[in-house]
Amino acid sequence: MQRIRELLSRDFPAVRVAPCEAAIADLEIAPAHPAVGPLLVQVNPDEITFFIGNHTHCHFDVEEEEDDALEFLAALLGDRLVVWSGLLAGGVRERRPRRRPRLPWVREFLWSGPYRRDAADSRG
Repeated sequence: MQRIRELLSRDFPAVRVAPCEAAIADLEIAPAHPAVGPLLVQVNPDEITFFIGNHTHCHFDVEEEEDDALEFLAALLGDRLVVWSGLLAGGVRERRPRRRPRLPWVREFLWSGPYRRDAADSRG
């Protein structure tokens, strides 16, 4: 948890962090946009779990993937990842051009808000 707090204060000082009132998580990061929802961070002895609004969640093994978890958090808050959710599924993908059209029931978000493909995405 200490490394997560250090990353947030060093690289994302504008992010509002609070102790989580929900029993499921240790830390709550206020949403940058209401459509995305808050980011809940749960750290237990074996695993770090990020719950991204009501869209999806991601797990990282503490012993083997702590650095990956920090990279994921930095990429998410830095708008380098797209969070998607649809009927009964959700996930996270890199921000890059998609080869297939988006399905009408799938919503996509960056941490900053609804995802709209832009010139940065067309560069690959």
